[in-house]
Amino acid sequence: MAGLNHVIYDNFILENEIEDQFNTMIDLQQYFVVDTSLTETAGMVKKINRYSATDSTEELGLGEGNTTSIEVTFNTFEYRVKLAQNQFDYYDEQAMTDPMLIPTGIRRMSSGLFNYIDSDFMRELKKATLSITANTWSLDLFADAVAMIDVKGTDNAPEAIRPFCFMNPKDIAKIRKLAKDTLQYNESYVRTGYIGTLYGVDIISKKNQAEGETEIALKQAVTAFVKTGVEVEQDRNANPEDKGNTRHNFMWSRKYYLVALTDATKVVKVVIGGDRVGVSALEQSDTQYEVPVSDIQGADLAVADGRITGTSKYLAGSNAITDVWGEGNFIALGFDVPTGVDPTTVFVGLEPSAGSGLVHLETDDKKCVAKITNKANQKFVVKFTQNGIDITQKYDLDKIICKTEAESVG
Repeated sequence: MAGLNHVIYDNFILENEIEDQFNTMIDLQQYFVVDTSLTETAGMVKKINRYSATDSTEELGLGEGNTTSIEVTFNTFEYRVKLAQNQFDYYDEQAMTDPMLIPTGIRRMSSGLFNYIDSDFMRELKKATLSITANTWSLDLFADAVAMIDVKGTDNAPEAIRPFCFMNPKDIAKIRKLAKDTLQYNESYVRTGYIGTLYGVDIISKKNQAEGETEIALKQAVTAFVKTGVEVEQDRNANPEDKGNTRHNFMWSRKYYLVALTDATKVVKVVIGGDRVGVSALEQSDTQYEVPVSDIQGADLAVADGRITGTSKYLAGSNAITDVWGEGNFIALGFDVPTGVDPTTVFVGLEPSAGSGLVHLETDDKKCVAKITNKANQKFVVKFTQNGIDITQKYDLDKIICKTEAESVG
């Protein structure tokens, strides 16, 4: 009758306890959609349509209309259903000596299942097709990213519109220092600290996030498809040769799931650490459209740290550039397109543009001329796709010295 002293849970109770803890951890995350409709088993394929959309925003004048329209497309990706399983074993004597042994083991079994979903979730976020690169962290990056994912909604339903990002603690320290001067007189930040949200983005510290990058997203970006219920199996003296003598107990819990990036328009990858496509001023001895670069800009024109500086001369008279764009201030730039960047996807130009918008970078030439009409508001933009990720590089023009015609001639 010694079996009456065994501290062994019934399978049904075990299953409920593990499932309850699993759902609790999912609910606490609030960072991805949970779909419990999964019916496939491990190894089966589930096809996911991942949607994306192009931009058609243009600056228009009187009587002008849009030249492009938003295009919504999707690509189909195949995912294999995964099985996550773990094992917990103990002896009767251990359970009787320490009543916390079994509850602690069950909790760890549950958290272990969740950790697998968590790591897959982070990997799916990093498949973002929208991207921003910068040399250093700045607060403006958060505003730019929110604009790219087109957050819609109202303050009455913040859970539907609240972007979030996971950041390495070292990067959070840098953001906190940047935000100090901006936010130190805001009463709520004085009370709760200098970081928490920026431009509506919830910032969450995560040690396993790579330093120098983050993904700013809405929860609709990623979906975790899970099969309802956690399967639990028990066995006593699993070794057939044991013959029940050692009172050794085993438990296995398993969950069928897959995690997928389902809406690529709801996540933007931010990468710090330099440009993917190199941008530089053309040499004075070079020419563009048979116009000497020395007539377009000074030898001091330079590109660094997300800004173009130096002198833009006033280009006047009749030539291949002014005959199309009219007289004014221009800059002439060259580009280095590295391996991994699809050259057919590289577009460059100023936003807002004087008329043409971004233009395709010629594969052979890899040069461009752009007309400055408002250096305070315009940015030079490079857009391209590298290793399947759509990336945008932006450069400020506000420090460029735009010479007048008289100054340029002199």
